[in-house]
Amino acid sequence: NYGVKIISSTMANVNWNINEAEWVKLQTGKYPAMTTFDYIHLMSSPASWIDYSNTSILEDWWNNNGIVSACWHWNVPTSSGATDYTYDPDKTTFKASNATTEGTWENGVVKADLQKITGYLKLLQAKNIPVIWRPLHEGAGNIYEYAGGKAWFWWGASGADAYKALWIYMFDYFKAQGLNNLIWVWTTQTKDNAFYPGDNYVDIIGRDIYNQTTSSVFPNEFTAIQKAYPHKMVTLSELGNVA
Repeated sequence: NYGVKIISSTMANVNWNINEAEWVKLQTGKYPAMTTFDYIHLMSSPASWIDYSNTSILEDWWNNNGIVSACWHWNVPTSSGATDYTYDPDKTTFKASNATTEGTWENGVVKADLQKITGYLKLLQAKNIPVIWRPLHEGAGNIYEYAGGKAWFWWGASGADAYKALWIYMFDYFKAQGLNNLIWVWTTQTKDNAFYPGDNYVDIIGRDIYNQTTSSVFPNEFTAIQKAYPHKMVTLSELGNVA
């Protein structure tokens, strides 16, 4: 269907529900083809209010011919041993440049988190549910957009090389653990090819676009991204309003 059809999607209301998809159904009479979940509260699961091992909502969506997508706003401790978590690089001493280095406290966090999320993703694999997997999104932030631009998530704040190393580290870790149900989406911020992990580690190129005053930006960016990554599908992975 690529180039012929458009697959619509909604995002869960924070993490583990289809509230937005239900709203679309209420307004239009149809569900979107895809809905996206978020492992944003990985550090808290399992708990009475969030338990990612309860996959019934994803199973129901898949069994009703829906496509499952997932992202991960990856929260890390604000400092070594802290119990407060964030994905804001200005609020943590966690460095992506140390995340793949053996012996660092950051690497200890990464290993523990990857082990935990692998278990949750394997529950979906056991149900034969493929996942459009979109981790480490918007890595470059607005670094390349203007002078003084910066990454707004910790995974991009140490620069392109550290970001790519982390992406590949995650990819190889999942592969070694036998995960094979993931379709990998990398999000471009444009002008950020230095952050691209490489064709061997990415299946789809996504682009997030918000607060535009004209719709002409969409075909222009689609064409530019398709030209930059000719062997990959291009998607609009997040979309805000067009005033």
